[in-house]
Amino acid sequence: MTLKNSILDSASPTAPWSSKQRNCSRQRPFALRNVFRRCPSKERTALARECLREGASAKAEARQAVVSRRHLAALAQAKLDFCERVLELCTQHHAKAFASIVDQEAPTTMGKGLRKDYAYLFERFFYFLDERGRSHQGIVVFDEKDRQQCVVLLEQMASYFKNTAKGRHRASRVIPEPFFVRSELSTLVQVADIIAYVTSWGVRIKPKMTRPARGELKRLADYICEIGLSESAMGNAFTSGALPLLMTFGLARSS
Repeated sequence: MTLKNSILDSASPTAPWSSKQRNCSRQRPFALRNVFRRCPSKERTALARECLREGASAKAEARQAVVSRRHLAALAQAKLDFCERVLELCTQHHAKAFASIVDQEAPTTMGKGLRKDYAYLFERFFYFLDERGRSHQGIVVFDEKDRQQCVVLLEQMASYFKNTAKGRHRASRVIPEPFFVRSELSTLVQVADIIAYVTSWGVRIKPKMTRPARGELKRLADYICEIGLSESAMGNAFTSGALPLLMTFGLARSS
């Protein structure tokens, strides 16, 4: 289970959850957080630890975890405080983030070429590196999932960076062969996962993005906006046709 799923989706101290269960429960931590008054830090830590230990024991013994709603509330508070602290640290240490947002009803790209959202993302990444001088190079790290999907992405990236003029130019800053890692083993990939999750569900840029945002994510979304989400910093790119309602932007302002 990824960090994002375990914190923002799951309300139970045990894992795993199916995709459907996660979808049904994605708002549970926010609801449980307010079941009881906010616990003092030490009490919350103790209750959350007891909840997690009971969950681990129940999983090992193949039984249902037995915890109180106060334990679950403390765990939910700890999870959300953790996410807030992660985004706060990203802001304090001038972390840079980029995102491509594609409308969920956009049709799948036809053909074997690199998807437009990836192409725009590499474009933003390239210009960010280019502004920092010739000594700066960028590496691309993906969350490893299905092996066949990884192979397809490798081939598409190789074709883009070798066979297109823009790709060859951007390969001077972006190393054209990506790395694949398991997100549960890489802290920074998990941080990117949290940023992507909050951006997807909680960040809306008017007037183009009209779908409702999840209100309970506003506080976390505000942190992402503080990282530098502004009209001047985004460099918006909209397309029509194959990928309608595609928006690409850099979430971080230049320091």
